[in-house]
Amino acid sequence: MGRAAAIDTLILDTLAGGPMHGFALSEAIGDSSLEERELYAALHRLEFHGALSSAWGLCEDRRRAKYYGLRAARTERPELLLEALALMSIMGVAAAKDGACVAATAPVTFSGRIASVRVIVDGAPATFVIDTASDTIVNSDRLHLFVQHTLTASTVTTSGSAPVTWNLVRIGQFTVGGEQIRRRTVLAKSLRDLEAALGQQVDGILGNDVLNQWDAVTLDYKNRKLTLECSGENRDER
Repeated sequence: MGRAAAIDTLILDTLAGGPMHGFALSEAIGDSSLEERELYAALHRLEFHGALSSAWGLCEDRRRAKYYGLRAARTERPELLLEALALMSIMGVAAAKDGACVAATAPVTFSGRIASVRVIVDGAPATFVIDTASDTIVNSDRLHLFVQHTLTASTVTTSGSAPVTWNLVRIGQFTVGGEQIRRRTVLAKSLRDLEAALGQQVDGILGNDVLNQWDAVTLDYKNRKLTLECSGENRDER
């Protein structure tokens, strides 16, 4: 299990005893190697994927604090991110950079704090949610790509381990911000739960394995755009 998945499991196991705010959760976990940024990144990631809910309340010193708790519905389905991390570690899929880096920008839309961007997958326009903590996932209900392999593994839920099945699909050409990435192998799974949570069509998740083609990724909330930047030594001037 990778570090991110291990942190997620620690959080979920600890919150099984009831909702907590971030500081109390950190104290309850009691792991000195767990950095604050890792903890809050994991909390946001788990909330985004529907494993946690949050609400503001008063902590012990009467200050406002955000409390996180398990969603009751989570016991009914495997948690999306842990499935992806488990399968990626089994497959050993590593995304290499596709040659020289070319800077790009793309407009984004927001549903609350969740950003979506228009991309092109094998010539077809699509809407992908941006999640730098995940790997790229294609919504198998929306995009019907050629399946290379079907994979089965187990993942951890609040009710124990559960089998999960994913398809491994091949994208010939993926375009974001006008820049093309060729021959990408990604996971495919139904994202109907994510669509229901956001109330919008989701064709996939744009994750770190694609975004790492660039040296810096900036999500500009004020100007509603995604900026993909290159460092000097990797830049391809066009």
